[in-house]
Amino acid sequence: MGVLMLFSKISVSGKLALSSLAFTVPIAVMALFIVNGMRYDARFSEKEADGVRYLRPLVELLVRVPAFSRRAVSETSGAEDDAAGIEAAFDALDELQLGLGESLAVTAEKLADRGRMAAAPEALRAAWNTVRAAKGRESEALVAGLRQLIVHVGDYSNLILDPDLDTYYLMDVALLALPDSIGRLNAEVSAEKADDAERAIFLRLHSDIDLARIELSSRTALDEDRNFLGTDAALQSMFPGALEKYLATSRRLHEPGAGTGSVYERSVEACIRSSLEYWVATADSLERLLRTRVRAQESRLLTASIAAAVATAFAYLVVLVIARNLLTQIKALRVRVSAIASKDLRMAEASDSQDELGATAKDLAVLTTGLNWSLSAFRDAVKKMEGSSVEVSTSSARMSESSGELASTIEQIAATLVESEELMGSIRRSVERQIDAVERTTDSLDESGKSLRTVVLSMDGLRAMATESDSAAAAGSASVRGLIERSESLGEKSRALAFRIERIKDASIAIGAMAETISDVAQRTELLAMNASIEAAHAGASGKGFAVVAASIRELASSTSNALESIREGTDSIDATVSEAVATSRETGDISRGLGKNTADAKAALERITATTGQIIRGMDEAAEAVRDYERRSAAILSDAVALKDFSGTIRSAVAEQESGSKETMNSIRLLRENSLRNAESSESLARLSVALKASSRELDAVIGQYVLEDSR
Repeated sequence: MGVLMLFSKISVSGKLALSSLAFTVPIAVMALFIVNGMRYDARFSEKEADGVRYLRPLVELLVRVPAFSRRAVSETSGAEDDAAGIEAAFDALDELQLGLGESLAVTAEKLADRGRMAAAPEALRAAWNTVRAAKGRESEALVAGLRQLIVHVGDYSNLILDPDLDTYYLMDVALLALPDSIGRLNAEVSAEKADDAERAIFLRLHSDIDLARIELSSRTALDEDRNFLGTDAALQSMFPGALEKYLATSRRLHEPGAGTGSVYERSVEACIRSSLEYWVATADSLERLLRTRVRAQESRLLTASIAAAVATAFAYLVVLVIARNLLTQIKALRVRVSAIASKDLRMAEASDSQDELGATAKDLAVLTTGLNWSLSAFRDAVKKMEGSSVEVSTSSARMSESSGELASTIEQIAATLVESEELMGSIRRSVERQIDAVERTTDSLDESGKSLRTVVLSMDGLRAMATESDSAAAAGSASVRGLIERSESLGEKSRALAFRIERIKDASIAIGAMAETISDVAQRTELLAMNASIEAAHAGASGKGFAVVAASIRELASSTSNALESIREGTDSIDATVSEAVATSRETGDISRGLGKNTADAKAALERITATTGQIIRGMDEAAEAVRDYERRSAAILSDAVALKDFSGTIRSAVAEQESGSKETMNSIRLLRENSLRNAESSESLARLSVALKASSRELDAVIGQYVLEDSR
């Protein structure tokens, strides 16, 4: 966060400079690595060339030391010349050691690391002094030290790692093949006389290994020369001649007649001298190619450095141009934004730039235009809002008056509904009383039905008794003998008949009482129906349903009264018949009692008994029929009473629904009253709001007046 705050304090130009620097650092690091790599390649090749220079005196010593040893031991001429040449070679080696010994790792420490202390230049010179003092003897150690130093220089001068094929094959000839061949030639010429078989082996090795390797590597180097840095004219013109000369001299060693005595030794020595000459030619060519490579690498390094510098300069120039363009556009944007911040919304000149900043400037111009239009429209809207606030104030006053009128109307409706609710309660109570009366009527009719069924059963018993009496009378006509017994039996049955007739009379009286009760219920039902009609008339339109119900109740009460009148007539008939049956029964009793006094009149009495019994049977049949008719009418009345009970339940449900509707209507009126009060409060709030709105519109007009708009120039 601290770094971000620090960057937020830097100017845009400073940020652009930091961005350029941020890209410059990795580019510089990458360029540094590239340059260092190219310099490393150049130093690599320079070190190879230094190694070739360092090898020159070593190879010359490798040739001259064995020659000196042979001449000094054999005391032939030329030993002093060889010694002078060896001294000159050591002087050259000392000079090279001073300049190149450290870079080529020819130091005591590096030689000791490789176990090559005998190859140190000081040790080689000491060994040479020993050989010279011994007149050519003990030269093997010096030659071995020279070979070690040649290998050491090849390792540390990068020659053994040469990357190009043309110089690699020349290195193979100069560092490996020719020194090995020279060493074997010196060993051959310095050795004691060998037999023909050993000489043949040497010649075969020299021909098939040394000469073949040297020729192949040399010709490969010539062939590969054109593939690396172009063809070297000196190499192609001079090196083939030196190669042919070397091959010609070396092949004479293998000619017939060159393999015996002094001729063979001179041929070997000539081959050694030719090897040295060819080594010098190879070293010259190798060093020249390495120097050419170094120059090419340095040229590439210089070209790369110049190109990098030019590219960097061009990049900075492009960055500078871009930065100036960006800063110019940012400055213009800042000026425009500052003008907008100072409430100047007048149009500015459009930017010609096609980049993001140009698009931002165009968007800012569009925004300014939109703000101009919006604020102008807003100013007009504010003016309209001020006029609208007056209209709102007027409307709120009218709304307040309307709310007052609505509240008064609602109060009237509420009072009417309260009266209607009380009326519905009265109707409900009347219906409840009517339902109770109908239930009592139903219970009475049910009890009456049970009594009628008892009467019917008693009638059946009376008829059976009358029939039995009639049979007894008929039997009395056939046999007077049993008159007394029969008369006694008749007396008993007459008494039983009288008892049952009394029961029928009691049942008839009970039916009459029930009929009176039902009549009373019917009258009260008619009164309730009249009350319901009156209440329905008071209820107006909402009581029309109750008027229909009241009419139905009156019709039901009327039909009930008619049925009761029929029942009353039936019971009166039953009473008359029963009274007559009672009288007849009493008369039969009297007759049966007089039967014992006057048996002479038995026949006449029996006839009267038979006639009376027939009348009783007919009277019982008529009474039974009347009772059955009454039972049917009672069942009809009971059915009507049940229907009246159900209809009364319907009326009660309708009254309950009407009361529920009245309550809901009352709740709605209550909500309407509350809403009217809230409307009144809202109208007052709206009036206050209109006043505040008018004040706010004036304030907004004053705020908009602070802006400099396009149409206010």
